[in-house]
Amino acid sequence: MKVNKLLLIVALLGISPMCGSNLVQLLEEATGFDDITTIAVVSTSPSPGEGSVPVSSAVMVTLSDTIDDATLSGNFIVQNSGIPVSGTIVFDHVTKTIIFDPDVALSMGTVYTVILTRNIANVAGEGMIADYSYNFSTVAAMEPEFDLFQDSTPLEKDDTYDFGTITMGDPPLDIIFTIDNPGAAPLNLTGVPRVQVAGADFSILVQPGHPVAAGGNTTFSVSFTPLAAGAKTAVITIPNNDSTEDPYTLTVIGTVLASGTAPEINVKRGHRNFPTGREYDFGTVRKDHSSVPVTFTIKNLGNANLDVSSIVLGGPEPGEFALGGLPALPATVLPGASISFTVTFSPTKKGKPKAEVQIQNNDSNENPYILKLKGRGK
Repeated sequence: MKVNKLLLIVALLGISPMCGSNLVQLLEEATGFDDITTIAVVSTSPSPGEGSVPVSSAVMVTLSDTIDDATLSGNFIVQNSGIPVSGTIVFDHVTKTIIFDPDVALSMGTVYTVILTRNIANVAGEGMIADYSYNFSTVAAMEPEFDLFQDSTPLEKDDTYDFGTITMGDPPLDIIFTIDNPGAAPLNLTGVPRVQVAGADFSILVQPGHPVAAGGNTTFSVSFTPLAAGAKTAVITIPNNDSTEDPYTLTVIGTVLASGTAPEINVKRGHRNFPTGREYDFGTVRKDHSSVPVTFTIKNLGNANLDVSSIVLGGPEPGEFALGGLPALPATVLPGASISFTVTFSPTKKGKPKAEVQIQNNDSNENPYILKLKGRGK
């Protein structure tokens, strides 16, 4: 029996050429022939189906036998969408490896196909059972990515950010925004100026840095300085080189009350003021005991009614504290008037619990008002 006929039978049976030398061994054992020779693919680089391959990579295919170099031409092909890639092909007779070096770097984010035809043969004219091909893909293109945050809140392109309500005569309200670049290439802010605003009541206080490195961030600040009472709006535009976010636009809005028409919440313990966010320390109290109730006073320093809708405990461990002496809620506190409540620290365990009193009200820049609490249970 001739070898070529035997290989034809194998091909017709649909046996994969990737069986390589194992297939040859099986055929020799099954037929009793010990001189069956065929070329098989042993390994490839990149491997079949591999992704994120560097664009500078060579393509290498190791075979089970040395081959006649002359059979490589036109029979070893690297292509992209059916178009052959130009390059240099050599065969290393020591490692039995075909090496393909592209003339130029491969394209990013591209699928390539490697084809070996059955016409690749050794000097005896013995080739592969069938054509062999596989795909690999290169690393995705390095691109920048524009993301905007206010504090930890993401703001999508064309979103609206509300500065809230302020009163004429109040200090300007300045808000810091963060530009984040989680992409793999520098983010260029291409505008002049880099951040632009259309609207007389808003201005850019501090421009961002440029460029923004891959994985880096920068900040800019916007100042709300109204010229008159009423509803205010402006559009912020940030030209950049993110193909899907250029230009990035953000609408900013705010409400301005006329002077003398706003409430103003003020919280005290005795003569000590507690601006929103300040912490009161109860000190050390024995477990399963209680502190002396501490009285806090809510006073309206404004010229309009202060509406207090709720006073509740929140934060990490509100169960370690208790409210008392609460007024009937909701409550309307007239200008210059006040209401009060108490807080008691009653630790149920050893530790340093924290909580907060949350006061819902209609003070535009202190709603909710937060009074932080802490103590030590012994």
